[in-house]
Amino acid sequence: MDLGLKGKYALVTGGTHGIGLAIALELAGEGCNVAVCSRTKERVDNAVELIRKKGVDSIGEVVDVLNPNDIDRMIDIIFSEWGGVSILVNNVGGGGRWGSTDVITTDESVWMDVYNKNAMAAVRFTMGFLPFMRKMRWGRVVTITSIFGREGGGRPWFNMAKSA
Repeated sequence: MDLGLKGKYALVTGGTHGIGLAIALELAGEGCNVAVCSRTKERVDNAVELIRKKGVDSIGEVVDVLNPNDIDRMIDIIFSEWGGVSILVNNVGGGGRWGSTDVITTDESVWMDVYNKNAMAAVRFTMGFLPFMRKMRWGRVVTITSIFGREGGGRPWFNMAKSA
């Protein structure tokens, strides 16, 4: 299928395994140059190799989205190498520690880590690239969430972050 993405530039956060890698590879298959970031160097290197095998360029960086400086660094690298991206897939996320599911006894740091990883990382990446997309008069931001943003589950902090 030709989605008209040949030659476009994309970033898939958390694009080194699972749904994120599948999205990155599909974009690459459409002729999109794809950047990925993740916390694990081995996964980053593997994803970049798989993407490049599709005949497109790829940037991969180790990024901890709980660290705003890491997010800024990734954005800076992409602007330096490619001038920006016109497709942003906010895929990174996670549910935090299981432990207790009680709202009252769960430490606030769990709530904040999960919120920052699932919601604020998407906000920060979007803020970094949206001005470029507007300037180019073309861009797409896709944020991957979860059914747990609508329905209750075992971890209220995850539900809150996914519904944000």
